[in-house]
Amino acid sequence: MMKTLAFSVRPAHTSRLAKGLNNHAAQLGEVGRHREAVDVAEESVGLWRGLMERDPDAHTANLAGNLSNLAGLLCTVGRHREAEAEEAVGLWRVLIERDPDCHTAGLATTLNIRAAWLSAVGDTGRR
Repeated sequence: MMKTLAFSVRPAHTSRLAKGLNNHAAQLGEVGRHREAVDVAEESVGLWRGLMERDPDAHTANLAGNLSNLAGLLCTVGRHREAEAEEAVGLWRVLIERDPDCHTAGLATTLNIRAAWLSAVGDTGRR
């Protein structure tokens, strides 16, 4: 039912579905179903992209957070080339310029994921 509502004109339904998908992806990851978690997280990211296009001020942080989560899951399943998290880092940096108190933790989390990615691909000198 949520998917049907999300594809209606109401962005509120889409954001609820995107949040639910992100939570579901996290739960799948927690029980070791990482490949399924990646698929669900990718769907969530797609929804947040669409919402951000409509209203960047309201949805950029959600997209950045979901991109970070997706990057972590991609690393877990060995899809290292896709797990760079550079887009998420860029979004968090923009958000920090507007409100550092609110968004610094998101950047820190994403930088940790990015460090894991750099380690996984053997690029310890890159920043």
